[in-house]
Amino acid sequence: MPKSKEPPSLRKFAIKPAPVESLETETPPSQPERTRAKNERVLLSLRVNREDWYQLHDFANRQGSSLQKLMVAALAHYMQAHGVKPITGR
Repeated sequence: MPKSKEPPSLRKFAIKPAPVESLETETPPSQPERTRAKNERVLLSLRVNREDWYQLHDFANRQGSSLQKLMVAALAHYMQAHGVKPITGR
């Protein structure tokens, strides 16, 4: 008599657990590895409505500056006014 066929299963696609001894030898990291802000300069997003953006953009153009420089200068001024060491903006 032919061998009976096993019913369909997804068992062969399952993730196999790691052996117990390998789990014991691994040391847990002290802090999780960063996925953002790894480089010297990092991205900072700011959301404003369109009317405010037009006003800010126009003001920066009239000052002969960029929005980037305008925001950094404003944040540095605000921090200094509150007794905190201001950012450098480099």
